[in-house]
Amino acid sequence: LLALAALRNNDRVGLVAFTDRIEHALPPRKGRRHGLRVLRDLMAMTPVGTGTDLALACEQARRHLAHRGLVFLVSDFDDPRADLALRLLAARHEVVAVTIADPADETLPAAGVVTFEDPETGERVVVDTDDADFRARYAAAATAREAERARRLRDCGVHRIALRTDAPVIEPFLAFFRDRRAGRRAGS
Repeated sequence: LLALAALRNNDRVGLVAFTDRIEHALPPRKGRRHGLRVLRDLMAMTPVGTGTDLALACEQARRHLAHRGLVFLVSDFDDPRADLALRLLAARHEVVAVTIADPADETLPAAGVVTFEDPETGERVVVDTDDADFRARYAAAATAREAERARRLRDCGVHRIALRTDAPVIEPFLAFFRDRRAGRRAGS
């Protein structure tokens, strides 16, 4: 979506795809051919890594960007160790955190005994989701985690677009660009 918008505006577009390593990187360039390559490479990519190193991605983006630019980072931003790298990137560029929330991240349904696995570490935990007290603690922890993420992003000087898996994607981006055009700090 962002690559297509950049193409339409005749802006440069680049890509840094990352896990716990840089999976693929294309420096920003203009042109339809380059923009379509970004899309093709992104869709064809099969990540090798299983973790996340947001600081590494920020460093790679800083190396690719010779001129001030608009940088969109899609991540869960759960790693506070990346804050310094985010601050450094935001000191020179306009940085927008794109977060994606799923309703299951906020509230657990009563579904009996369930095994959860962390996709990055492989750690497993078995919980009884029928336990109302556990579900309440889960929801409270999710609310606290979200508030902390929002605070950290603000402190790093990063704008934010919050997407949800149960809502259309276009409106949050349109609102961001409307606010940006009007000179308001969008997504904060």
